[in-house]
Amino acid sequence: MVSEGKTPQETRQEGGQSPNAVNGGTASRWENGKLLSTGAEDLRSIVLEEAQYLDKLSRRIEALVESQTKLSRRIEIYVKALGIFPSIGRGIAGGFGIFLGATLVAGVFVYILTQWEAVPVIGEFVKRVLEYIQNTP
Repeated sequence: MVSEGKTPQETRQEGGQSPNAVNGGTASRWENGKLLSTGAEDLRSIVLEEAQYLDKLSRRIEALVESQTKLSRRIEIYVKALGIFPSIGRGIAGGFGIFLGATLVAGVFVYILTQWEAVPVIGEFVKRVLEYIQNTP
């Protein structure tokens, strides 16, 4: 068996021998990163341990990739949500600009009308418009 938190290779390197090292008098051991063994059964057990470890590792990697995918989707949603605020700001600024522009144009128009009050034909019309504007609540 493999010690908790250690790979089968680390366990063999620390102890010098595999947990299944002795089978019928044949010993397997690790020296300088190489397996010294003469028994086929020892090699089979080591390969099975490595396969189990790699299977567990691949499941952990798959879970990590899945969690990273979920996180990136959430971040994308938040970024899109934050993208609304500049649009709202542009809309408010545009509305305020239209309001200001219309007010200025109307003011200039009324000023010009007051100057034309002395003109004979247009003067009467302007006078009525100005009276209407002043008397309207």
